[in-house]
Amino acid sequence: PLAPLFEAHRRRGAEVTLALRSTGTPLNVDVDARGDVCDMRGLLGVPGVKRCLFAGIYVVETVFLDPLPAGEVLSIVPALVERLRRRPGSVAGVVLDHGRWQDIGTPEAYDALRTGWSPAP
Repeated sequence: PLAPLFEAHRRRGAEVTLALRSTGTPLNVDVDARGDVCDMRGLLGVPGVKRCLFAGIYVVETVFLDPLPAGEVLSIVPALVERLRRRPGSVAGVVLDHGRWQDIGTPEAYDALRTGWSPAP
């Protein structure tokens, strides 16, 4: 259920709100006491009070998209880190530990989940 993500985004008024998990790997999103994301992948050297896993799900306001180059395929993480560098507090996070989550960031992982097939280690 993603309703808590949308509710947190509305309540916080951030440009972006990330869905986070408190367990799993990699725990590389630093969150401060207020719930703002303060670093990702340790790229800014700003430790938080909690480290979380980015579930790859987020809510974004169009103002976040405005500075991104049109027509280019970009990874969201470098864009988020750049925004954190320029506008601390513009990216929020909400921990959503309920429900089942599985990383399907590769075609093999997606096929394994969809078909029950498990790739060789």
